[in-house]
Amino acid sequence: TIRPYSVNGKFRSLVRFDSLKFRMDTVLNSQGIDSAFLSFVIKDLQSTADTLFIASLTSNWSESVISWDSSRTGTLWSSAGGDFTGPPYIDTVFVNSLSIGDTFRFDIKSSVDNMINWNFPNYGWILISGNEESTGSDYLIELYSSDHSVPGDRPKLEVYYRNTTTPHS
Repeated sequence: TIRPYSVNGKFRSLVRFDSLKFRMDTVLNSQGIDSAFLSFVIKDLQSTADTLFIASLTSNWSESVISWDSSRTGTLWSSAGGDFTGPPYIDTVFVNSLSIGDTFRFDIKSSVDNMINWNFPNYGWILISGNEESTGSDYLIELYSSDHSVPGDRPKLEVYYRNTTTPHS
């Protein structure tokens, strides 16, 4: 799920992979996560934004209801725009050299570690433009979502871990 929303020229997107519940028993029995990345393909770029931040969400949300003020029906965000960790953010991507069709990725290992170790639930992540406080311009970076017809352009979550299972003969 990826869901964009905006107010006054400030654009944010939320993304969640329900599949992060993926074979949790396998990951919990592993020796740990080596790396985790969240990748996106740029659909449209109407921006002079130079950075894009990612942070872990700390409140649940509903794709059909999300707005700048509300996370779910009858539930406001604690802070307008979304409840999330940071700053500091999990990772930063410099987008000023990217073009439509380019792929970029965030390193989200620390966030996935926290979800796997039950330090906080999987509410997903929020993408925030580094220029959103600027006035006079919209900073839109549109990304392909999970319902895009080309599977290779959809957001991708990659989690690499070490498995300690001993093969049986």
